[in-house]
Parts: sequence; structure tokens; C-alpha cells
Amino acid sequence: MTTIESITPLAASPIAPALTAPAWVSALVGKATRIFRTETGVEVSVATSANATMVTAIACKARVSNGEAFRDRAIDVYRAVRQAIDQSAAKTGTANIVRIWNHIPGIHDPLDAECDRYMHFNAGRFAAMCEWFGGADRIPELVPAASGVGHEGLDLIVRALATTERGTPVENPRQIPAFRYSKRYGPIPPCFARATRITNPRPVLLLAGTAAITGEASQYMGDLQRQLELTLENLRILIRSGAPEMSAAIDPLRQIDHARVYLARSNDIAAMQSQLQDRFGAAKENVEFIRADLCRADLLVEIEGVASLETVV
Repeated sequence: MTTIESITPLAASPIAPALTAPAWVSALVGKATRIFRTETGVEVSVATSANATMVTAIACKARVSNGEAFRDRAIDVYRAVRQAIDQSAAKTGTANIVRIWNHIPGIHDPLDAECDRYMHFNAGRFAAMCEWFGGADRIPELVPAASGVGHEGLDLIVRALATTERGTPVENPRQIPAFRYSKRYGPIPPCFARATRITNPRPVLLLAGTAAITGEASQYMGDLQRQLELTLENLRILIRSGAPEMSAAIDPLRQIDHARVYLARSNDIAAMQSQLQDRFGAAKENVEFIRADLCRADLLVEIEGVASLETVV
């Protein structure tokens, strides 16, 4: 079991911009006030404000070729996240995890005949969340929104945002909940909600990484434009699902005041900046564009963000 006792203070590790927290999260919690290493070697930093805590947990050099070893490393990281948040919550009350970001090294690396690295990560995440929630049957009511993207480095990086209130998971009625995917996407499904609704410090939907998926299947392989339009439609449906009180006259995309756009190909960034600069309600500086490997190799674009629910009627 990972512990955070007898910890050794560390200097902050340099992280590439693509692996940093979204700007709105950094503004919410500020800089880390505690940095330490667990007994299993996971580097942890904790940033806390009046209403929220963010924990960053890093398993350095986790890009191993053994699937079971990588799964176990994912469990170590998730345990470190949970324990660090629980420790902070004793002082702040920020015990409820409402949003997670997963940065997975070599996300598509084949690790055995049937599974790639992301599938083994999902097995570790599932095992850890069963520990968190007291069993798999509680995942649908407690699982937070999340994003999972890959990078070319060696470290497994997980960030979790916790608040004083328990968020409400929200699903897209046109998509199968991720935690109920078939074995087509691995022996153990990914565990995340499509969004989390919270009200403190303001009413918002925290939108998970959203892509061109209907049911559980990717759509329009190789066609960025059609994938983008379906992704935007999925965001509209998701926001309305999380805010049924929203007026029909409102374009849900205009409620998005912070967004992060992940693109599988770096040469698509300029075109997407041009197309998306006026689609959201966010100011131009509040929309980030990042090159990243997405959780499925057939997806070209993924969008996450924050949708304001302060004025929806």
C-alpha cells in the first residue's frame, strides 16, 4: 500500500506545456504548497485553495514493456492521489474528486498480443477506483469526469481536482457510458464520466475529453472536419444533458468559457484555431490547443472544458 509518511521533500519536476494542468485549474488552486515522494516512488505535489485541491502524481520512468507492471504502476499513482487528497481534506474539506487528467506515456504501445498500454492503464485505474469507491457497483454514481491522452515521454502523470462538494456525474444519451464499453476496447473498460456537475465556487459542468464517438464506436476515421463537427455536437448534447433547465434558445457551446483542444496531428492546429476561435463563449486566450496522442488511434480531435451554468434560462 502506498503511504505518504516519512516523505522526502522534492523540487518540482519540469513538465512540458502539453503535460501541464489546464490554465483554469492553475488559476483556481495556485502553486503547489507540498511536494513529496511516496514509499512506492510516486512524486506528489499538492496545491490547495479555499474551495479546491489539486494533486499531481508522477510515476517517473513508468513506460515499461510489461503490461502487468504498468497496470500496477497506475494503481500506485491512483492510490497516491487518493491518499494525498484525503490528507488535505482533513484540513480543507476538499475530499471529493470531480475531475482527473491522465497523461500516459506511449499510450498506444502494444504490450502483449491483445492489449496496448492504454488498456493496461484502464485495468489499473479500475482496480484503484474500486478501492476508492468500495466496489465496482458504485462507479456509476461516483466516477468523475476525466481525460486520457498520450505523450512521448517516460512518466505516467495523473492530476486530480477535488472540491468540498460531491459532484454529479453526467452522461451523453447518445453514447454508452465509458465504464460500460464492450471488450472491443479492452478487457476492462475506461472509468470516467462524460462530465461532472458542481455548484461551488460556481455552477459549472466539467467536461471530460469529448470526441467523435457514437454509442461506443469512433466515427469518420481519417476525416478531421467530420470528427470535429460530431465532437461539437456531442458537447452540445452533453451540456444539455447536464443542464436540463437550459433554454432552447441558448447554444450550449457558448456556455464553454474554458476549453482545451487536443489534436493528434500538429499540422492541424492552425486550422482548428481558425475554426474554433468563435465557436465557444470563451475568450480566445482561454482556449488551449495541444498536440497529443488520443486514447484511440483513429481519433484526430478531442475537446474538454468548462461550461458555465450561471445563466442558462
